[in-house]
Amino acid sequence: MRNFTTDEAALRRYHHQERIILVKDGSRSDRTVHVFYVHGRAVAPAIAVGGKPLGPRALANQERAAAERAAQLARRKPPPLGAVEFHGHSYSFKKLAEDFHYGPAKVLQWHGRTTWVYPAWPNPNVPHTTRAEQVLLASRGTVWIDAQDLHLVRVEMHTFRPVKYFAGILATVHHATLDLELQRIAAGVWLPRRIAFRLQATILLFKTFDEAKVETYWGYHRATTAPNAAKVDSVGPVARGATLQ
Repeated sequence: MRNFTTDEAALRRYHHQERIILVKDGSRSDRTVHVFYVHGRAVAPAIAVGGKPLGPRALANQERAAAERAAQLARRKPPPLGAVEFHGHSYSFKKLAEDFHYGPAKVLQWHGRTTWVYPAWPNPNVPHTTRAEQVLLASRGTVWIDAQDLHLVRVEMHTFRPVKYFAGILATVHHATLDLELQRIAAGVWLPRRIAFRLQATILLFKTFDEAKVETYWGYHRATTAPNAAKVDSVGPVARGATLQ
C-alpha cells in the first residue's frame, strides 16, 4: 500500500501521452492527449483524434484551454494521496484493500519479471456505501505484485453476479470488468501502462447500456514546465496499436 502511494506521487511529477478509445452504445471515439499535472490534478490537451494529429489551429485552441485550466488548478490545493477515483467517488487505498480477502499467491513470470499473483474476492462483512462500491463488492479477480520491487503491477477484476439498484427498477449491472496494468519506469517506480474497463447494464428496466473504454499510456518523462502541445509526438499510439479488446 505504501509503495502504491509512492507511485501515485511519482505520477504527478511526470508528463505522458495517453490514447483513450471509448465505445459507448455502438458509438466510437478515439482521442490522444498529452497529460501533465498542476498541483496533483491532470491537464490533458488533445493532440490527435482518430489517430490523426490535430492541425495548428486546433492545437492552439487546446493549448489555450490547457493554460486556462492550469491557471485554475494552480490556485487549488493538491488532492490527498492514497486514494483512487472511481465513478466520481474517492476511495482510500487502505479501504479498498480491506474490502477484499486474498488467497495464497501463485508465482508467474510477467513481462520478464517474477510476479506474485493473489486471488481476491470481496469481504462479505463490508457494507457498501455507494453504488460504485456495490459493483466492486460483487467482483473478484487477481492482484499482481512484483516480487523484487514489492509493487502492485496489475489488477484484474470482474463481477460474478448482477448488481441491482432498487430491485433492478433503477438499473441492473449485468457485467463489469476492469484490467489495470502498470509499467516499470525506473527502479521502484511503476506507472500506468493500460486500463481497460467494460460495463453492460440495463437502466429503468428497458434501456440498455454498453460501454467499453481502453486507455493506453506511454512516453513518460520528468516534468519541468507545462508542455507546448504542438511539440509533442502525436503518432506514438498509432504505432503501438492501442485497440479495444
